[in-house]
Amino acid sequence: AYDTSVGPYHGWIAQQVFYIAAGAVPTWEQAEEYLDELDPEGAAGVLRCVASLAPVCERIEVALKENDMWDVRKV
Repeated sequence: AYDTSVGPYHGWIAQQVFYIAAGAVPTWEQAEEYLDELDPEGAAGVLRCVASLAPVCERIEVALKENDMWDVRKV
């Protein structure tokens, strides 16, 4: 999926970083243990925090576009 979706927008270095990072992803059971350590509500609490970042990301995108800095060709 990566190769056909976002891979074409990444240069060689970003692609290699993605592949290394993907190889370091823990199993779901390990992830659940880590999430429980990060937030007393576990995965639900962490996912709520991540979801709250959407408006921040949207504002960053608007600011980049307003300042002619938005470029989706490469990361």
